[in-house]
Amino acid sequence: METSGIIFFIGIILIIVGSITWLVGGVMMVSEAFGVSSGWGWACLFVPFACFVFLRKHWKRACDPFYAIVIGAVMVGVGAMLIDTVESAATG
Repeated sequence: METSGIIFFIGIILIIVGSITWLVGGVMMVSEAFGVSSGWGWACLFVPFACFVFLRKHWKRACDPFYAIVIGAVMVGVGAMLIDTVESAATG
């Protein structure tokens, strides 16, 4: 397997693992919000940006899910950049 194929494969793996990490972090965040109150839980599910308010008000409970979301997002971004680099090099 040539180098570009390996980099492409690593990019795909990063996107898959990052997406799963991001999803797990989101579920953890909603779970922590429901742990505080059902109002916070429903707000995090249905109100835009409510999770940011929850994160600010309940940092100690929400920091681990937040870090999981950020790490997952970074992994997806790096994976996408790797794939884009391989694709742009292949097309010239």
